[in-house]
Amino acid sequence: MPPKRRWRRIFLLAIGTFGAYLLLCYTLALGIVGHKNAEQGINLPRLRSAPVTVGQYRVPLILTEGLHRFDGRDDRPIFVLVHGYGGSPRTFGRLIEEVHSRDGLVAVPWMRGHGENPTPTVGFGVPESEEVVAVVRYVRAHRPRSKIVVAGVSLGGAAVLLAGPRIREEIEGIAVEASFPTLPEAIDVWTDAGLGRMKGLFAPVLWMAERMVGENPSSVRPEDAARTLRGLPGVIIRCGEDELMPSRFSDRLSTASGWPIFEVPQARHAAASRQDPKGYADQLYGLIRP
Repeated sequence: MPPKRRWRRIFLLAIGTFGAYLLLCYTLALGIVGHKNAEQGINLPRLRSAPVTVGQYRVPLILTEGLHRFDGRDDRPIFVLVHGYGGSPRTFGRLIEEVHSRDGLVAVPWMRGHGENPTPTVGFGVPESEEVVAVVRYVRAHRPRSKIVVAGVSLGGAAVLLAGPRIREEIEGIAVEASFPTLPEAIDVWTDAGLGRMKGLFAPVLWMAERMVGENPSSVRPEDAARTLRGLPGVIIRCGEDELMPSRFSDRLSTASGWPIFEVPQARHAAASRQDPKGYADQLYGLIRP
């Protein structure tokens, strides 16, 4: 084969390989931030659905029957439960049953990019925090006498912390389970676990994911928000066998917020409420001041 033709074939092969690599990175990025619907909704007695407006769209909210109507006399406590990345309201099934057994009320939104939420992508915590604010104000408007506690898991916990300064005067306390101090640190742990030495090869995946979401991960710092919430009742819930969030993350959030750590020893990531719903509910109710 003439040298000129050989080099042309090598060039075309290189271009094709690089194009395939970029397409793979794009596909992986879309898989990371694209809409998640691995789990269906939750089907428990005393629950119904209602929409909450956030900007130009509506967040589907699963809530205790009757909570969608105004009642100025009802003073039962309300627990806003915020699922994490890849989760759903079903995450809290056992906890909801426990709260209902104590005559409490619950509100559980389908978070951005999940299930019945119409947004096409997940966020990195900031847009989710807007949803948390909207849900808290929705339930506050419907139950002006109730005390509200907000609990978030993993990315949902980050969203709750980021929303905290805006809803501080409207809530009794915050619980954060299996979350992280800053998003870049969490991404570093996730990619180490998933890709190991190959994570540098897939750096464009994260760059593309950032562009799809429109958020800079370095700006997502729940730890900083936690510092501003000192004095508000709260608890950091640690999963004892968490494979994604090392214990140092909960230590950092505890130090920043001044909140104690409650550990569920045998719980894997984001599974504390399923492993110990009674102990979890005790922690949430413990945040309500007499």
